[in-house]
Amino acid sequence: MLMARSMALHLATLLSSSLAATGCAHDAALPKGQVIEYEASAEIDAPPELVWATLVEFQAYAQWNPWLVEAEQLGPLEPGAGVNAKVRLGDEPLRTAKHRVVRVEAPAVLCWRDAGWQVGLVQAQRCRFLEARADGGTSLRVTLTLGGAARGMAVRKYGAAMSEGLASETAALAAEAERRAGAPP
Repeated sequence: MLMARSMALHLATLLSSSLAATGCAHDAALPKGQVIEYEASAEIDAPPELVWATLVEFQAYAQWNPWLVEAEQLGPLEPGAGVNAKVRLGDEPLRTAKHRVVRVEAPAVLCWRDAGWQVGLVQAQRCRFLEARADGGTSLRVTLTLGGAARGMAVRKYGAAMSEGLASETAALAAEAERRAGAPP
């Protein structure tokens, strides 16, 4: 058991290094078609800078985010920094998820990937892409990419909860940014 855990931790370390170097889960030597991607989007009547400020104010997630109900930034928001979150996956108890930031381009792109023990089996990465619209609003696209040997099992067990969580978080981010901007609902 200890040897298997040690091998899984070693594999997780290798995968983590590979993911950190490439900045993207599906770029880390996973052939095309070897990842599963979920996507959600929203059109937000608030400027990208305000949407970005809402997105990176992790201590306020408990006030508006139905999926990551608590988040803590560990250090400056830059590649390699940690973000720990309490995640709601369906009806299961809240679980703590550790993340590593892999890409920051304020106010346009924020990506992080899982950093816990499970990366030896499933690698997950979330990216948020904010694009300014001509009318001053923001187009938001959020992706959740899963790779690794156990990605199919993760989708079977948590796929619906991940899809629902991604959609609800995206809609809630839009609503919170619009509320902060004073836009009508």
